[in-house]
This record gives sequence, structure tokens and C-alpha cells, in this order.
Amino acid sequence: ASNTVEVKTPDLAQVGKVIDIATQTGANNIQALRFGLKDEETVKAQALREATTKAKAKAEAIASALGVRIVRVLMAEESGATVIPIQGRDFYAAREAASAPTPVEPGNIDVRANITLTFEVRP
Repeated sequence: ASNTVEVKTPDLAQVGKVIDIATQTGANNIQALRFGLKDEETVKAQALREATTKAKAKAEAIASALGVRIVRVLMAEESGATVIPIQGRDFYAAREAASAPTPVEPGNIDVRANITLTFEVRP
């Protein structure tokens, strides 16, 4: 038999303690440690703004090299803004686990946005 428990905490400093308490009270397999963002939508919107700014700057550089100018945006198409969470390792604990706290290292969460812009250009 097995039991599954999901624990969420906004405090990264508590994650190691939660793992330690779980293993001290009988858990012997901790899986799917996952780190995400509290407000994904705000971060996705920022990624889309940055992707749009970069796409426009690239289009302006290309237009300049071609000797044309951008008149207006004809179409803007988003093909996704995604948050790629950090996947932690699984923990397998022995009952006589070491007294040192379980280390949990912070990392970066990737946020990616893709946008396609179509411009009208003129000489």
C-alpha cells in the first residue's frame, strides 16, 4: 500500500525541513519535487512583451538592411508562453537518515514566449 501527499509552500527555506519531517515520520520515497511560480500569468505576460519587443527590433534591422521601412503591424500571433518548472530529484530515505538537513538548491525557472509579427513595409 502507498499514500500520496502533496505539500505546497511559498518558502523555499522550508522545503528541506518538510522533506526531513516526512522521512522522520515514515515516508521512505519522496517523488516529483517541483518548483514553480506563484503568479505565472504576470510572468508570461512579461515574456510576451519582451518577445514582441525583440521581434520588432529584429524586423526593423532587417527592414533597414533591405532599404525599406516598417509602416504598421499587420498581424501578431502568439504561439505560446510557457513556464518550465524546476524538477527536483527524488529522495529515498532510510529510517536512520543522517542528522544533516536535506539540501534543496534554488535554481532558475525558464519562461519562454514565442510571437510572430507580420509587418507592412514600404520603400
